[in-house]
Amino acid sequence: MRDVESQCLVLKYREGIVFNYVWFADATTINYWISLAKEDGIKNIALWRLGGNSNIENIK
Repeated sequence: MRDVESQCLVLKYREGIVFNYVWFADATTINYWISLAKEDGIKNIALWRLGGNSNIENIK
């Protein structure tokens, strides 16, 4: 599911009685964060990523 406020994807799972949350960003998340940065006057963005799980061409 997607967190409305941050636009991150969130995976919730349980191990025994403990609930865990995994937060991760996809192209939608990154584009949202870039739009927030632009609203604050930030003009240059550097993107570092590990692996190739997302199509970088979807980042605007």
